[in-house]
Amino acid sequence: MAVLWVVVGIAMAAGSAEKPDTDYIARLFLEAQEAGQLFPDILRINPELDDALLYEVQKKFVAGRIERGAHIGGYKG
Repeated sequence: MAVLWVVVGIAMAAGSAEKPDTDYIARLFLEAQEAGQLFPDILRINPELDDALLYEVQKKFVAGRIERGAHIGGYKG
């Protein structure tokens, strides 16, 4: 049932003129990571997501991980 809501939520964002909710998408990734589940395939659900939006999701996902006690071990320059 949760997967259905993920699909509906991201697909609705894709069909609207509004920008997809990056906080919501990042939260989906955080919840999947914490539950030991696969990440949702957001590009298959919404192929219109662009690089800028995906980097925004990544930034929020990393921030959420740090808030939960994770540490950054390095970065690409």
